[in-house]
Amino acid sequence: PPIEQVVKMIVKNLEVTDVKVIPNKVIVTGEFDVKVMYVAALPDQPVHAVEIEDHRFTKDIPLEGVTPEMDAQADAVLEYSDYDFDHGKHHHHHHKHKDSKHTSSDPDNCHHDHHHDHDARRVRLTLVIKVWAKVFDHVEMEVLASPLIVEGEDGSKTVVSASEFEQDTVSAEELKKKYEEVQVGPIVPGTETTPTTGTATVTGNSVNVRSGPGVTFPVVAKVNRGMAVTLRETAFGWYRVTFDTTDGWIAGWLLRRS
Repeated sequence: PPIEQVVKMIVKNLEVTDVKVIPNKVIVTGEFDVKVMYVAALPDQPVHAVEIEDHRFTKDIPLEGVTPEMDAQADAVLEYSDYDFDHGKHHHHHHKHKDSKHTSSDPDNCHHDHHHDHDARRVRLTLVIKVWAKVFDHVEMEVLASPLIVEGEDGSKTVVSASEFEQDTVSAEELKKKYEEVQVGPIVPGTETTPTTGTATVTGNSVNVRSGPGVTFPVVAKVNRGMAVTLRETAFGWYRVTFDTTDGWIAGWLLRRS
């Protein structure tokens, strides 16, 4: 029956079902359920509930330098949900997941084969789902990317009329925010860094030694598991170490302090 008013909307079981790494991009696929309770526009105003299960969403996250053999983890969280009413003629928007282009279907080629009242009162649901991914390169044992946040309305444009619950997806304007820690310039001891002493053993294989405390600094050497190093100072979870004639920085999670 037609809608008089929406009582509540519940989004549940939001989960990431697949994470795929392709060159320079991570593709995250997931699904969620939506339940809408509404008062029907009938004389005794009964409450109806409609549920959409396993509604899929897909997000492409651009990350320079990632390759298919790397491992990725992803997570998604519902940032925001809202609904409003649409009056008037239907405008169908299809969200084509495979190429991320948003196109409007040809109105003469309506893909619903049943007949419905084109002036029925409709509810449009807007959901903003935040998706982020982390990619790991096991050879280098370094985290290549900090979380990248992609937000978009992966909403459902939903229609309720004559006991039908149709569902289209509204086109999503994606906001991409890239969070990266970039440290610029030389590190001056005594300001951001803390002097330290002692020795440590390298725990990863083919570990990069860099010119500064962070993955944005160039690699000056590589060391293997079991190498003993002397600790000089620490900053941002990294240690400046010396061994043989080398002086550089190694990530703290790849060192076991003696």
